[in-house]
Amino acid sequence: MTPEDFKKYKSEYIDYLVSQQSKKYKVIPCVERLAYSYSDMTEYASIS
Repeated sequence: MTPEDFKKYKSEYIDYLVSQQSKKYKVIPCVERLAYSYSDMTEYASIS
């Protein structure tokens, strides 16, 4: 994803991380699955 693609998340935290990311390596979005005893959910994450 490009830095512009991450703007759609409208998160200051993500904007900061993208600004600190090396231009040589791209941020790779992924979905993280969280499974607990009584719940199962997913959330967006990134590999930097």
